[in-house]
Amino acid sequence: MMYNTSGVQTLQIDSDSTTAGGYIQLYDSAGHATITLDGETGGDGRITTQELAITGGSDLSEQFDINAPKTPVEAGMLVSIDPQNPGKLIPSDEPYDRKVAGIVSGAGGVKPGMMMGQNGTIANGEYPVALSGRVYALADTSEGGEIKPGDLLTTSRIPGYAMKATDAEKRSGAVIGKAMTSLKTKKGLVLVLVSLQ
Repeated sequence: MMYNTSGVQTLQIDSDSTTAGGYIQLYDSAGHATITLDGETGGDGRITTQELAITGGSDLSEQFDINAPKTPVEAGMLVSIDPQNPGKLIPSDEPYDRKVAGIVSGAGGVKPGMMMGQNGTIANGEYPVALSGRVYALADTSEGGEIKPGDLLTTSRIPGYAMKATDAEKRSGAVIGKAMTSLKTKKGLVLVLVSLQ
């Protein structure tokens, strides 16, 4: 146990010598527990707190394996559900693909903020794929035209590239998110607020 100069407990560290795991608890200046690190909760480790501030990235990603025999996987690619391999993805390569799942995180120097996956199961893989948050995506203007902030984005014919979703009927269920930056000509990166619709 550790205490501040007023005698209020601020830290507890427990290394149980029996079968329980390690345990650390932090307290605020009033002596209320605010952060708990429990090394063994039902067989898993657990962190409990009221607020979590992540400063190393800006998207929520899940780990996926991506089958890409023709196109090397790179950060910023749009990826879709692989109908031939449950739980895996492929680079998107058709316009308005309703199987679109996310964007490979890490392009433009923006890293994932939180990565989820479960080792040893189908719910894991090599690549972080952004499902929510802000991430840069590869984009092309040759089909959908110039991209402006606020435009809805979808998949294109170019493997892994986004385009502006101009067809209101086709875009239902095929939108990856909204553009937050512009792209006037050709190919480049666009900052996307990921929101599958």
